Amino acid sequence: MSEEMKRLIAYVKDLYEDTNSCNMVKVQWFDKVDEVGVPLPMDFDDREIFFSLDRQDLNVECIDGLAAVLSVQHYEKFKGDTRYNLWQPYFCCRQIDNGDIKPFDVTQLQGYWSQEVLMTMFNATSSLKVRFKVPKSRPNSDGGLKRKRDAFNDDANPQKFIPSSASTSRFYGENIQQLCPGCHVEVLSQDSGIRGCWFRCLILKRHKDKIKVRYLELQDADETGNLEEWVMLTRFAKPDQLGVRFLGRPMVRPQRVEQSKASCFDVGAIVDAWWHGGWWEGIVLCQ
Repeated sequence: MSEEMKRLIAYVKDLYEDTNSCNMVKVQWFDKVDEVGVPLPMDFDDREIFFSLDRQDLNVECIDGLAAVLSVQHYEKFKGDTRYNLWQPYFCCRQIDNGDIKPFDVTQLQGYWSQEVLMTMFNATSSLKVRFKVPKSRPNSDGGLKRKRDAFNDDANPQKFIPSSASTSRFYGENIQQLCPGCHVEVLSQDSGIRGCWFRCLILKRHKDKIKVRYLELQDADETGNLEEWVMLTRFAKPDQLGVRFLGRPMVRPQRVEQSKASCFDVGAIVDAWWHGGWWEGIVLCQ
């Protein structure tokens, strides 16, 4: 948002329509160095911004663009690589709390790991920790999965395979109106480190083309319960790298029905493999 030609930085907490059908956004502000009303530490940087507890509901008319906000570690990595000179990110490691400046881990904010600058700096095989993290161990006693990113390096074999189908493309047009609270669906992850995995969910609420879901195998960051979030039914998946998946497929599909008989697939078959709490998209390489 611009204020007298000055760009302000905020974190989006929620998007909604008010009673007058106006597009509203609830934001939590980042304060730049010249906006902080408390004494600054001696080691502050011009590109440092401070997370604030101040929240505000705005009627959005114009947004200048997305601001990249990194942790100190990722900011240092960014500065050490000249390939990313088109970006001018800020970094945040502290917040303003009741007039005091306290440590703050910006990587815990939802959406941090899906920033384009981070997806450019890391690839899916790196040690990048993402919002959805998968464990080496099996689901714990309460049915949820704790999030550990390094499970991608183990040699565990998928427990079962099912053929992939383009039926999800038809599902969007035919059955989208039938989705309601209590229905079980699967949501496709598009995060940089876990792209191409369908996680099982229960629909809790629905508002127009948005549904609030609770993941059955994923816990939230503080491990107090299963992860819940709003999902857009009108959002489509990005094309896969090999171009074998249906283009324009929705990111929500009906939950798969378990098959009682084992199936045999030829090399090259497009399948979904059940592994660590989700259906992973893949191709059969050998038998």
